[in-house]
Amino acid sequence: MYVPLVARANIRNVRRLLRGAPGTLQETAFDEEILCPEEISSAIPATFLPGQLDRITGTQIETSVPLELELLVRNTAVHAATIAYHIRNAVLYEGAIYAGALKYPICSPPSFPTQSEDREFGTVGLTSAWLGSQYFGHWLKDDCLRYLLAEAFGKPLSVMRAPLSNHMAEYAGYFGQDWTTTSRARIDHLVIYQDFSQNSFKKQRYAALQARLAASLPAAPNSLIYLRRGKSGEIRTIENEEGIIASLSNRGFSVVDLTSDRLADIAGPLMNARLVVSLEGSHLSHCWFPPNGKGGILTLQPPDRFTAIHRSYTECMSAKYGIVVGTKRGPATTYFEPNEILRTVDLMLKECA
Repeated sequence: MYVPLVARANIRNVRRLLRGAPGTLQETAFDEEILCPEEISSAIPATFLPGQLDRITGTQIETSVPLELELLVRNTAVHAATIAYHIRNAVLYEGAIYAGALKYPICSPPSFPTQSEDREFGTVGLTSAWLGSQYFGHWLKDDCLRYLLAEAFGKPLSVMRAPLSNHMAEYAGYFGQDWTTTSRARIDHLVIYQDFSQNSFKKQRYAALQARLAASLPAAPNSLIYLRRGKSGEIRTIENEEGIIASLSNRGFSVVDLTSDRLADIAGPLMNARLVVSLEGSHLSHCWFPPNGKGGILTLQPPDRFTAIHRSYTECMSAKYGIVVGTKRGPATTYFEPNEILRTVDLMLKECA
């Protein structure tokens, strides 16, 4: 008997609620495949001047200051396993997977027109995830890497909240990835990945995507870059940005501008940059470091939204990470002392030598 897809999703949602506890991937999967076991590695020390951490007042709602500080100063890192969960008889409906008692959210309902008819899949791997649907950096450094895993089962299942931005579409072209979204589907065999940690298997896939970029984009090895964020993403303004750029230009830095430069003129220079200085944000995911430990990122951190997430990414690619914490001059405006930036630059250049 044919059961409409919305009814299937609702029935499973009711079962989940009656169960009294949400289903988990572990309980729902008929097979759990370890693609990379848990790993422990030494952590590359972060670089910062004395007194910087005392300025931190807050962070983003998804985390906490103690967690971010632990990520910044840790000496060893525990990397979670990469796991493929194999699930039978799943339903995708408007941004969530339903299977048994499991509801697995991927994104909020799409904000653009989706397909008019339900789709059917035999075996397919899911490449999209909740954070990647919201933040460019997680899409580029997590979802695009998960795509490489899902390709083992044909064209990966992509569930997007909105159309790809121009830069995302260009990256997809360089990577050879098709991010056409699906909003409603019945799936006989779905593979969902746990793949959030920066383990050695992740490093292999970073290198694979970097090689695809390198094959198409001209690189400028050993360059010093100031990455201007502009007004992309959530509004965060550097009060004295022009003064910072002038100071760094006197030290041999070039400016790459996210709002005016083409992706080739952004990713190319950043691919083998010796050091990148920029405001903290998802845009730093444009940095692709070779696995030789010769690159680094110096992040300018507003004190009320401190995050060290990019330390994990740089460590995975054997690169260096540093911070300068500014002082607030308004609700969305931060001042950074140029002399502190230059002193931290000097420390990092010695480490990246």
